[in-house]
Amino acid sequence: MSIELNTSLTNSQAINAALTNAGINIDKTYGNDKPKKFVLAFGPNVRVGNIQLLLQILESEGLQAIRYASGSIHDRRVYIGSYAESVAVLDAQLKMRLLDTSLSESVLIALVTTRMKEDES
Repeated sequence: MSIELNTSLTNSQAINAALTNAGINIDKTYGNDKPKKFVLAFGPNVRVGNIQLLLQILESEGLQAIRYASGSIHDRRVYIGSYAESVAVLDAQLKMRLLDTSLSESVLIALVTTRMKEDES
């Protein structure tokens, strides 16, 4: 898994510190402009447990939304501070469902993509 952090996020240093404290390393940084929302995006083949851990860590840093980025270019990649516009807003119900320990990758993707479509309309 490759984790990329948008250093244009106001709290990118705090996010980096929180991830480091959890034993998670940033593989790459990016960003010139602050995104409109604080979004966690993930691609195919990212383990559900990794997404769940990132959700727990980033929630305290103000995470607002999540997005599934389909396509092989996003394989095993996570983007913290994604510029994506089509996102699933993280409300209490979605967070609870995403943190379910019995969640499979296919159900995780379905939950996020379904909510992305609902939140667009």
